Amino acid sequence: MVIVFGCGRSGTNLVLEMLRGNPYFVASEPPEDKLVFYRKGYPENYLTKCDTIYCNWSLFSQYMNTISHCRIVWTVRDPRDMALSKIYRGYGRADDATLNGCLGDLFYMYGFYRMANDRFGDRIYTVKMENVITDIESISKDVCGWYGIEHHPDMLTPHLRMRHKGKRERYKSLDRFQIGLWKRYDEIYDGFFRNKREMVETLFNSLKPLVEYFGYG
Repeated sequence: MVIVFGCGRSGTNLVLEMLRGNPYFVASEPPEDKLVFYRKGYPENYLTKCDTIYCNWSLFSQYMNTISHCRIVWTVRDPRDMALSKIYRGYGRADDATLNGCLGDLFYMYGFYRMANDRFGDRIYTVKMENVITDIESISKDVCGWYGIEHHPDMLTPHLRMRHKGKRERYKSLDRFQIGLWKRYDEIYDGFFRNKREMVETLFNSLKPLVEYFGYG
């Protein structure tokens, strides 16, 4: 089984639908199974996603030790872009759409990832959202090779299968505009961050350890 795992706004839906293009997998419905780590007995070709916020290290490590056929495809994205997306998309209604909530969520994922990769690295495939957007053919073939299944051409068009309503309406292609949002933060989202310079600078300065660790210069 494969669980697409990562922080919200890191491309979990995109990668999930990329994998769902392979007929080997039987995908969950709805797309996200928030209780996946609480249950056992899934078939070996089960496919779902779950955000890191719905799990903890104790639960995760116990599950991985118990369910030997579970594999994790962990999505990452430039932390600065994740932060901006979190705050804008969830502003006024989500816990991670504030400065402290956003940083808390991202650092939680960061610590979680480091422990998981250290303990279960051979069963974790890390994929950057940016690489899926710019070279989905190479990424999809590589993940199939890692998992040990044949590649399927439908994996190249995840944007045509989006089950998340908001994303289905928003993305009609693999949108390269989603890369490097932080470089033009005062222009994106209809100027939402234009008068929030101090908050943005605090975000970016705080996220430097994550930016460096995940290789975003």
